[in-house]
Amino acid sequence: MRGPGFAVSAGPSEVRSAPTEDTYNHITVLSYATPVKKSTVQDEALKTASAIEELTWQMRRAVPIGHDEEPLSGSHLGVLRVVLSQPGLTVSQAADRLGMRLSNISTTLTALETKGLVSKTLDPGDRRIVRLMPTDAAEQALHRIEDRLAQMIAQLPDKLREQLLAATPALYALTDVVHATWSQHSHCP
Repeated sequence: MRGPGFAVSAGPSEVRSAPTEDTYNHITVLSYATPVKKSTVQDEALKTASAIEELTWQMRRAVPIGHDEEPLSGSHLGVLRVVLSQPGLTVSQAADRLGMRLSNISTTLTALETKGLVSKTLDPGDRRIVRLMPTDAAEQALHRIEDRLAQMIAQLPDKLREQLLAATPALYALTDVVHATWSQHSHCP
């Protein structure tokens, strides 16, 4: 699903001009379902969902954690954010917060440990419990990611940037709805 301005990158030499206010006025949304007449609300919801999906995909590709490193996957970044926001939580607690299976979060944690972003320590009160701690490198990596994203947002024309920032509460509300819906269907918290 690609709208105007979204193209598969041919490589680092590809250069795109900065978007203008008119760049995204006529977005075509592709659907794999049989075409059906949709209400305006459904059309707008589909356009919004497609834009969010595309943004998420492009952000993961565009924001490496270091100069020579691969970008973090969505699950890696999600786990890293949870560990940074709640140092000392257990593997099970992190899995519950993210709605991940223990096997998946264990694989993700191993990768984050290998990158030097998370460490596992034994709980002094109960040595059977492993606590997750962010490293200094994790904090630095998150700051680099946030700085890069802020630079990208700053490239938008003022009006689009203001609209994006005004939509932030709605995006958080949508995140809560998606999480609640997913949690009900998967029986996860």
